[in-house]
Amino acid sequence: MLQGILAVIFGYLLGSIPSAYIMCKVRKGIDIREVDVRNMGAVSTFRQCGIWEGAVVAIVDVGKGAAAVLVAKYIGVDYLFVLAAGFAAMLGHNFPFSIGFRGGQGVSTIMGVFFVLAPQ
Repeated sequence: MLQGILAVIFGYLLGSIPSAYIMCKVRKGIDIREVDVRNMGAVSTFRQCGIWEGAVVAIVDVGKGAAAVLVAKYIGVDYLFVLAAGFAAMLGHNFPFSIGFRGGQGVSTIMGVFFVLAPQ
């Protein structure tokens, strides 16, 4: 039970990494939350920072969801906690605590979750 709760917390923390914010701030010096549609996602990064940056953000966002589920599966928690860890990664992406709970839409992150869970 404790491992399952820790897997969910890990999923949220992993999802909370603001990849679009970091990429745009480092590469272009802009705050992605203040331009375009005020959405921190791969599409906004593509529009504001470029195709390379948008592609990297998309891959990282997919990886966040996949990694949360893979870690939960690896530590051997119940399947419900595996699903919860993936959902928590999406919530972390949508509502990251580190930058005021304003994140993306979670599409890429939940795709990563589904990519790992689909083969079952």
